[in-house]
Amino acid sequence: NACTFFAAVKRQTGLAVEVISGEEEARLTWLGGLSGIEVPPGPILLVDPGGGSTELIVGEGSHIRSRVSLEIGTVRLTEAFLGFDIVDAASFSRMRDAIDAALAKVDLPVLPRSVVATAGTATTLAAMELGLSTYEGGRVHGATVTIAALRTWIDRLLEAGPVKRQQLAAVSPDRADTLLAGATILLRVLEKARRQALRISDRGLRFGVLAQRG
Repeated sequence: NACTFFAAVKRQTGLAVEVISGEEEARLTWLGGLSGIEVPPGPILLVDPGGGSTELIVGEGSHIRSRVSLEIGTVRLTEAFLGFDIVDAASFSRMRDAIDAALAKVDLPVLPRSVVATAGTATTLAAMELGLSTYEGGRVHGATVTIAALRTWIDRLLEAGPVKRQQLAAVSPDRADTLLAGATILLRVLEKARRQALRISDRGLRFGVLAQRG
């Protein structure tokens, strides 16, 4: 019902809704996600694990070399494999296999020198690693999360029930149930990219729009 929705937005706010292409979304996410992040020169892999899909964008400077959208979002995987109670090892293994199958189809044009992760899953995991009880974007933006830390959080989330997961994810308890899927996506992406750590970006698409209109 897109036309009806757009008309209602225009009528109530005076604003016109603009629908952008996948390529433009990737460009704006790239522009926003990398703003204020210091990484070594060379190719960068930007990872954006959303609820329904995960975006992988490879580029260098302002140039995007490749973009792929995979149907392995955190909510999608949680609903399909894990559920919202205690997760058993077999279900986790099936989810991990699904992530690996999706990533196996991705041909990175070049191995990245740096990996940057954006969106709520990544920022929540970074806040947890920093030991934050309330979210602090200034500390999260630019933080480093190692592959070892991801493995530790996966182990802790895997053995936790719903209440314990919310305690672990105190900075964003609404994401608690999908963090196991998100951490596993980030881990497997890092392993594919042959990197030992990723940087966290507290920025994304909205920052890209603001930066462009500047």
